[in-house]
Amino acid sequence: TMGPEPKAVFPARSGAVWSVALSQDGQTLIMGIENGRVSVWDVATQRLRYDLHPDKKEEAPAHRGPVWALDLTPD
Repeated sequence: TMGPEPKAVFPARSGAVWSVALSQDGQTLIMGIENGRVSVWDVATQRLRYDLHPDKKEEAPAHRGPVWALDLTPD
């Protein structure tokens, strides 16, 4: 066997996941996607809270390219 079954699956909505961050309280998961998208997930419900997409200039005007790293702060 390959190990235990996953408790949750958070799909990359478009492209490969290059970075992941989990909030300190374990309630929020953030994924950085190769196309520049950042997806924010609710861990308990396994639902997408929102996406930040580089093609939407009002959301991420300065970002282009893969999301190599992510970090979260408590505030």
